[in-house]
Amino acid sequence: MLKAASLTPKTAMLFAQLYKDSGVPDGVINVVTCSRNEINTILEHPDVKGITFVGSTPVGLKIYEKAAANGKRCQALCQAKNHALVMEDCALERTVAGVINSAFGCAGQRCMALSCCVVQDNIADAFVAELKKQAEKVNCGPAWDKSSRLGPITYEKHYKEVLADIDKGVAEGHATLVLDGRNTVVEGYENGYFVGPTIFDHVTADMTIGDEEVFGPVLCIKRCKDFEEGLAIMNANPYANGCDLHPERLLCPGVCPPYRRRPGRHQRGYSGTGRLYPPSAGTKSPSSATCIAWVSTLIASTQRARRSPPTGSMRRRKRQRKSPPGTAPSKRINSKSTPIMVCSFLILSLFIRSLCPCQTGPDFCRMYR
Repeated sequence: MLKAASLTPKTAMLFAQLYKDSGVPDGVINVVTCSRNEINTILEHPDVKGITFVGSTPVGLKIYEKAAANGKRCQALCQAKNHALVMEDCALERTVAGVINSAFGCAGQRCMALSCCVVQDNIADAFVAELKKQAEKVNCGPAWDKSSRLGPITYEKHYKEVLADIDKGVAEGHATLVLDGRNTVVEGYENGYFVGPTIFDHVTADMTIGDEEVFGPVLCIKRCKDFEEGLAIMNANPYANGCDLHPERLLCPGVCPPYRRRPGRHQRGYSGTGRLYPPSAGTKSPSSATCIAWVSTLIASTQRARRSPPTGSMRRRKRQRKSPPGTAPSKRINSKSTPIMVCSFLILSLFIRSLCPCQTGPDFCRMYR
């Protein structure tokens, strides 16, 4: 059962229609459209066994508390502050283009929107200049116009909140407002809730816009001296969701060996291509009850990366994996397909766990009848 967002239910309706058109039987996926006033019916209903929530932290805490009081499993995905780490050897124009799409797509109103870039001092000025140049070309307009790259804020109250956050960033005085999107006016839609691309430079952790989620087209630039300081800045933020790394030589031997895959059960991040595990991954704030930090690296860098020599423990594990005498050797999975397989498994498992708290037994069977 999917409770659609009160102000934007058409996306959920289209999602259900696509499933129906593909042949999924009626009743497998159910969309409920209602206001927040009817949520208690869902939270208290005995047939509802598990709840997944995506939204603001205050609402998420209330839903988590209500679900627990009624004996239901709950995962609450709430406030986020996604960071990108940009090093001096990145492909500048390509990196900036990716940052633009992530920060300003959907007007910054999505859980994985990039809201902070931690940039190495050596290239920070050039990065900000290229960022401003490309951001000024982002066209604001209605979502149904194919030429539009940045649509409006969803509703008036949040529109005013985004403007207030920008005003607060200016008032705090530490950062430089590189690009101001507060006075954006779209012809024919003069009363629309449009906020253009907004960029702050020299943002520090003690600033509100650098520490809290804005949920709008506002990008903050923080500066660092090197890779280690950049990771420290990202880890200092209490919120999680994801981090994006943009160094070309990241996976080469000797560049960042402490963050390669280590033996043991408790791996706190995932990178299917480079096996990189920075400490910024994992659950950080209680408001993000379940957080998976996806670490994405540039494809070009992973293709050029060289494998480091195996350590003694790695050699022992390889010997242990050898097939016993007289048995056929096991086939190795194609490394190129591994990231897709792992991502598909994680998404499927999270979906099933959120819908049904018991993976076997009558609850699981009844869901598919």
